[in-house]
Amino acid sequence: MSVGVNVTFSVCVPAGSGVPELLAVIQQFRDHSVATQAVRRRGRSAARVRELMAERLMRHLEERVLSAGEWEAVIERVKAREIDPYTAADTLVRRVLSQQL
Repeated sequence: MSVGVNVTFSVCVPAGSGVPELLAVIQQFRDHSVATQAVRRRGRSAARVRELMAERLMRHLEERVLSAGEWEAVIERVKAREIDPYTAADTLVRRVLSQQL
């Protein structure tokens, strides 16, 4: 019996029939939940680290790499389609990486 499949059976508690099957399905659900919870937690952790890295790299870029108004100028060039966003990002990343942190 796999998790995620609807299972129907009868349980008669006073007679005890169906109870072992019910307990087995509950345990199977719990086992599956623990496994998927670990996967979801890892995904959330990775997303949070990426978010923090992006914030810190942007702060470094704005505070230590770019001159006043340069960020806005890059965005305007992208908006005007003078450069594409990928080229803009690659150029800015190269500038961040070329500087000592």
